[in-house]
Amino acid sequence: MNNDIYKQLVASPSQPSPFALSVLRDSLIPDILQEDTASILYWAGKNLARQYSLSNMDDIIIFFLNAGFGELTLTKQTNHQLSWNLAGSFVDNRFLASKTPDFNLEAGFLAQQLEQMLEKVAEANFVINKRKHIITINVQVEAKTDLAISNLA
Repeated sequence: MNNDIYKQLVASPSQPSPFALSVLRDSLIPDILQEDTASILYWAGKNLARQYSLSNMDDIIIFFLNAGFGELTLTKQTNHQLSWNLAGSFVDNRFLASKTPDFNLEAGFLAQQLEQMLEKVAEANFVINKRKHIITINVQVEAKTDLAISNLA
C-alpha cells in the first residue's frame, strides 16, 4: 500500500474499530508470533515507516491517529533523545483487551520515521504506565545530532 492509497483510506468517514484492532494486535498476532512478538513487531513498525514516509512531526501525529495507534504527544526533547506520550481511547482499548499490550510496532514506526527525517540512526523503547494508560516512547538518536525542533518541523 502506498501513500496515495493511505490518503484515500483516511479520507473515508469510518474510524478504526477498537474490536478489530484488538483482535489483530492483542489476540491473533501474539498467538502466531509467540515469544518473537516484540522483536517482529518492532521490525514491522520500522518497515511500515519506510512504506509511509512522512515529512514532519505533525504528519506522524496524524498517522498515529489514523492507524489507530493512539494520540501521540512530544513531551521532552534533549540533544539525543525525544520522548513521546501515547494515550487516548485507542490505548485505553488495548488495555481492555490485554493486561500487557505490546507497543513495539508504534516504537519501531516512530524510530524509523525520525531516522528518515534526521538521516541519523534512531532506536526506540517504550515504558507503560498501566495505571494511567499512558505509553512513553523514548527515541534515542545517534550522537552528534542536534535535535532542534526546526529539524523536524
